[in-house]
Amino acid sequence: MTDELSNLMSVQAQAIVDRAKALGLTWTLRPATVGSAGTVPMVRYDGDTERVGAVSLMNGSPTVNDRVMMLQVPPAGNFILGRFSGLGGTPNTVKQYTSYRGREVSAGDVVLTVASQVVTPLLTLQLSSPGDYLIIGSADLDQTASGGNNVGAATLQVNGVGQTDQILFGVTAAGQRAVLSKAWYGSIAAGTNTFQLIASKSLNIGTFTCRAVGTGYAYQIWQ
Repeated sequence: MTDELSNLMSVQAQAIVDRAKALGLTWTLRPATVGSAGTVPMVRYDGDTERVGAVSLMNGSPTVNDRVMMLQVPPAGNFILGRFSGLGGTPNTVKQYTSYRGREVSAGDVVLTVASQVVTPLLTLQLSSPGDYLIIGSADLDQTASGGNNVGAATLQVNGVGQTDQILFGVTAAGQRAVLSKAWYGSIAAGTNTFQLIASKSLNIGTFTCRAVGTGYAYQIWQ
């Protein structure tokens, strides 16, 4: 792999790691070997014995025995950034995109209802070509008044559509609170694209609040 490609991998990886630090999340760069290819590649981290599923951010699919650099994002998942040797494949082809990155935080506490409510400002980006996004979000969910068993939920909304992968926090009494995080990854079309976090509660009882102090997300978008 050339020095130029090596530097590109390092810059892209460090940029998204820096975004995570703003939310207090810890991501880890680790080398691994691809054990099986396909829609969900399986990789084995160096020093581990078991394989895990991964999402590829490479331009093109990894092949069996490729040596790859991984971004480990507990508890959300494992992301392949690119190859770092020629084993089992061609030289590294990390996506060389124009990228947008930054952070959005909640503007204030939101008392939840059973209908989804916006808890972060709307982020609008204009893309000249199709792209991909990686967003790490957190929600500060607080049952402030008892109403029996209830579940607070938060998720990413992309172009007005809530993602099925949700942050969920089940409670049984007042005073129960947690800050939980999740990663979302996907593809978007050229043109105007919007992102925001939304939240709701499962039952119309008690008082469930999404606190601003621990709610927000870091994003990296490539096109």
